[in-house]
Amino acid sequence: MPNCPNVTVNGLLKLARSGSLESLGFSAGKMTQSDLIQIISTAAPQLGRMDIDMDGALEGNLDFPALRNAAKAKKIRLFAVRHRNCSLL
Repeated sequence: MPNCPNVTVNGLLKLARSGSLESLGFSAGKMTQSDLIQIISTAAPQLGRMDIDMDGALEGNLDFPALRNAAKAKKIRLFAVRHRNCSLL
């Protein structure tokens, strides 16, 4: 759901907790570090991949090692999408 302006953090939390999704892609938009950690840490066990569409301004405010650690704890492969290029975070 990258670049969908009406998607909220609460909506993404519900999707991440869903028992049927194996991957989830979304735009970080105006989310905070805390929002991203919460989405990652509450993900259902079968969710194995997250693609986060990054915004240049947001990236400077993120603690990437903390995001990686949260993802590792949940066994989620975390990817950053920048200008339609995807790379392991």
